[in-house]
Amino acid sequence: MSPFFVEEAYRSHTAYAPDRASQLLDEMGLTEYDSEGLRSFPDGSRMTFFINTCDAWPATGVAQFVVADWARVGVRAVVRVRSRVYWSSEQSSRRMDFYVWSGNMEYIPLML
Repeated sequence: MSPFFVEEAYRSHTAYAPDRASQLLDEMGLTEYDSEGLRSFPDGSRMTFFINTCDAWPATGVAQFVVADWARVGVRAVVRVRSRVYWSSEQSSRRMDFYVWSGNMEYIPLML
């Protein structure tokens, strides 16, 4: 076990609570639904979020879990696979709603 492991942090912010999520969305005023049964913004436009992943390391499987979970509370999400150049351009210009990036080194600290 890593000396950096913290039991309290291991499961923080991971509770699956769709009823609570739905309640919070309702409290935000997102109570209208479209003909597909998914939430709309207060102005009547379709609430749609895009989850981008890079074609170099596509994480569509992981992103589809998010799409399914969000749909359970009425939030529409669409997975888009982008080329590495396009993905990087959108990410650096902050033009993404959400993104998935695969990696394995960011949680292994360098020991000098």
